[in-house]
Amino acid sequence: RKDGIHFGVSPHVHNAKAYWQSIWDRDVRVVAMLATRDECAPKAFAQIWPTEGESKYIGDFRITCHTTVLIGKIACSDMTLTDIVGVEREITLFQYVGWPKRK
Repeated sequence: RKDGIHFGVSPHVHNAKAYWQSIWDRDVRVVAMLATRDECAPKAFAQIWPTEGESKYIGDFRITCHTTVLIGKIACSDMTLTDIVGVEREITLFQYVGWPKRK
């Protein structure tokens, strides 16, 4: 990836490890999520990042969310992705949250 940007929806529960490995391998620094977990099938899709101030371990990575701010209908989260040897990369995740609620 030359641009270091990934666009997509949350991966299926069974793909979360491969998802973060792919982000790492491609040196992605910006992730744009086009839907929230609730807009997809909530039981099938994983919450693949932690909430603000928390860390989550998925596969060989620790994902830490430092801050999340809402800018209009976009949630912007500043995170650190750390591999098992301690190498860190800063990641920014943008998630569109303005879709109408399903009934």
